[in-house]
Formats: sequence, C-alpha cells, structure tokens
Amino acid sequence: MRKIVQALTAFLLAFVAVIGIAFTDPSPAGATSVDPKTYLEKSGIKTQSNSTAGQNELIKDANSIMIVIYILSGFWILICFIYAGLKLSASQHNPQNRTAGLIGLAFAGIGAFVVFQAREIAGYIASLGM
Repeated sequence: MRKIVQALTAFLLAFVAVIGIAFTDPSPAGATSVDPKTYLEKSGIKTQSNSTAGQNELIKDANSIMIVIYILSGFWILICFIYAGLKLSASQHNPQNRTAGLIGLAFAGIGAFVVFQAREIAGYIASLGM
C-alpha cells in the first residue's frame, strides 16, 4: 500500500510539473511589456529620484547588522577557546585529547581571524571585479 501511495505521489508531482512547463510562456515578450513604474505607483510605492539616499540607508543598516554579528561571533569564539582550553587542560597526558585541544585552539584562532577580517576579505574580492 505504501508503494502505491509513493507511486501515485510521484506521478502527481510529475504531472503537475509537466502541466506547469506546458503552460508557461518562455518568451521574453511578456516580461518586457510590463512597466514596473505603473505597478509601483498603483501599489503606493514611491520611488526616489536620488538613489544614493537609499544606498546610504542600506549601508547604515548593514553596518548595524554587522555589529550584532561581530558581537555574537565574539561570544562564540570565546566559548570555543574556553572549551578547547578546558579539553587541553583536562587531557592528563592523553595524546588524543591533547591533540584535540590543540587543534580546537588552532581552529578557534583561524575562525576568529576569518570572522574579524571578513569585511576586508569581502572588500578584496569586490575589488577584483573592478
């Protein structure tokens, strides 16, 4: 019974996909005939003539979000350092636990470097496209 339900479900999904593909108009003529300004005006959205004001607000919002992300990642990195340090100090000459603690400290350091240098890394990648 379960196989029949699975087969019917697969058939129904395939049928819906085929019908969706058959009735979709792939021509770009339908997309270019729509004027987005009229739809924006009808919905009550006002466009600004100066686009830099919107960009400045977006950058200000992104910077405030980045501060929150930096704080959360700082706490997370601190927890990783504490956990790896505790694992290293509790290894009691066990080479496997000592290695795990050292690797944990190393990866927490690498993670801290990546998190706090993410803005410079993104700027470097963005400058490659110019």
